[in-house]
Amino acid sequence: MSKLLSIESDPGGFSEVGTELFNVEDTPLTKNDVELLRALALEIPREHIEVGDTGEECELEVGRIMIDVTKATVVNHQYAEKILPIIASTEMAEWVATKTGHCGKLYVRRCAVNYMPKGAIIGAHDDGETNPDYLYFVVLHLGQEFAGGEFYSSHYQNKEPVEFNNKTKVCLSRCNLKHGVKRVTDGVRTVLIWFYADESAPKINRRNYSSNPLPEKSAAANGFGGLVKPDYK
Repeated sequence: MSKLLSIESDPGGFSEVGTELFNVEDTPLTKNDVELLRALALEIPREHIEVGDTGEECELEVGRIMIDVTKATVVNHQYAEKILPIIASTEMAEWVATKTGHCGKLYVRRCAVNYMPKGAIIGAHDDGETNPDYLYFVVLHLGQEFAGGEFYSSHYQNKEPVEFNNKTKVCLSRCNLKHGVKRVTDGVRTVLIWFYADESAPKINRRNYSSNPLPEKSAAANGFGGLVKPDYK
């Protein structure tokens, strides 16, 4: 049975748990930033995903802002040019470094919008398998009108499963912990997620595609095709 943690009840913080929740106002993001990110996120073309980059079973739609198969690449430029200055700012990178205790400079390597209507799920996975240079990720909720869809992860110290009550929070977590999202039971869970690597890391993706190939049915293996037109009715 996983233990439910919230920003009020989490006694360990990032150094112990490997995941920590924050109020938006405790980050460099402003209310106007979040409103703009929400509006832009809902306009980005999405593709239906059934298999993740590490083979995990999924059921959701994803809008791409930065992809990272061979190297970090900006896509959907008309949206990315407005989103990236906010989430990839020096202030955000320094905030993440401070909260994680990271000593180097961080930069954003990958970014997307996860759109999860009723029935959507993200299976357990380790983002370090997608790129071994991923260190941390940030999840920003862009809406609260949903049920289910709880984020869960393994505890950094004791490796036990932990479930987080982060619907209204900003979630900061380590990429090398097994984590996922439980099935959404009502409404739509929409989040913006972005990944950090150290500035000193190679600019190419160091995933060993020979020993760890992309799953055949993953979006990355198929060139991120199959975009669907957003429908918010």
